[in-house]
Amino acid sequence: MLIDLDVPTIVSSFKHDLSTFTFIPKSGLRDIKKQLDILAGLRGHPKRTIKTDAALWLWDYFVSRALNSITPNTRGYHKLSAYFKHYSHYEQILFAIDENHRDHVIHSIWVMMIGFYLSRQCHPLSLLRYPAIQFDRANYIKKIKEAEKLMASYEDALLVLVFLTHDLGYPIQKTTIANEVMSKMTSNFGLLPQTKFSYQFTVLHQTAIDELLNTLSTVILWLPNGQYRLGINPGIRLDYSKTLEQFDHGIMSAYLIQRYLDFICDTMSWYRHIPDYTEKDIKMAVLRALIISWLSAIADHTNNNKYFYDLDDITVLLIISDELDEFSRYSHHRTRDTWVTVNCKTSINCTRHSLDFSYKHKNRTRDETVSFFRGKVRRLIDCFDLDKESISKISIKCVNSSSKPDNNVGYYFEKRFNTGDGFVKRLRGKPNYDVRGFLNEFVNLN
Repeated sequence: MLIDLDVPTIVSSFKHDLSTFTFIPKSGLRDIKKQLDILAGLRGHPKRTIKTDAALWLWDYFVSRALNSITPNTRGYHKLSAYFKHYSHYEQILFAIDENHRDHVIHSIWVMMIGFYLSRQCHPLSLLRYPAIQFDRANYIKKIKEAEKLMASYEDALLVLVFLTHDLGYPIQKTTIANEVMSKMTSNFGLLPQTKFSYQFTVLHQTAIDELLNTLSTVILWLPNGQYRLGINPGIRLDYSKTLEQFDHGIMSAYLIQRYLDFICDTMSWYRHIPDYTEKDIKMAVLRALIISWLSAIADHTNNNKYFYDLDDITVLLIISDELDEFSRYSHHRTRDTWVTVNCKTSINCTRHSLDFSYKHKNRTRDETVSFFRGKVRRLIDCFDLDKESISKISIKCVNSSSKPDNNVGYYFEKRFNTGDGFVKRLRGKPNYDVRGFLNEFVNLN
């Protein structure tokens, strides 16, 4: 099904969905819609900073109420909320050093709206499964059905938390770029040391790191008697430890959330290394599955060790929504000293067996278009383990229309099951099968 994304359609659909969110009171609908209109530019053309303020209000409103609908224990949330406000101030620095940097406060709100829109419009993305709660389906019993029903009642709140917190760890990753810019200046003075700003955990952090890795790799094993056991998958744990070593912003987001929210520590506390120890509290199993699903989804969206086989995965919905948001990207015009919204129309053709992304820009240069295209291919080429029985094809098309004929270009990438890395080409050009060479900027598309 081909789905075209534009601002009025997405905002209108999300406003309609608001009445179905059980954690949103009717008294709050008017204020929410007002802030959405400001964010989307439906009330004149507000400055970027005004849109950011609207996004900050929406973020705090939705995260706090989604969290409250899951647990009354919200100790530590005020620290997470304060961090997000500081996060917004920190991004002002990043705009000055990265011309293509997007406002991630605004971005998180768009990802949420796009995600809910796709989950309503694209059937394969609406049937989400939760591996933690469905582990060992051979022992499918009545209590598991009860757990899945309770899990479904929390789904909207869970999606809100996933969409709005997936990029909280971004400052750690982006600060390396700031360091490179600053080091170019300080090197001119000669006497200043040429050391890079870096991070490392110490032994004091080891317990928190171990518990995060344990949480992300926890599985729930249901027994025929209706009880369950909790266990840790060592292979999954190792995968997450690799992405943690790279300080990927996905798993750093999960680390920050676990560090601040007290209810995660309380809920994920269980007796280990005790033979034959079982539990039977269904709600506690669901709460644990919610935490595992939340933290693993945001950790997995940047985890290069994770591959996806089907579309019925909450992380896949996050990744697709993340890649389709081009509504919140700004650039700083070098000569006029103004903020410019990047004009890009996005669409996706989504079936159970294929994903086709389309991006249509206006008035960009040829170099900007090919750079954008290369970034999208680099991001998505290894996300999916293609198989003829599940996702068997992925494609990306980027087109730019410009008043300057030389900038009217288009590029296409396609990868199918059992075809290696696929191919890249200019539209109406010949396929080039050296995709890795193109990604490494060794190959040009003629």
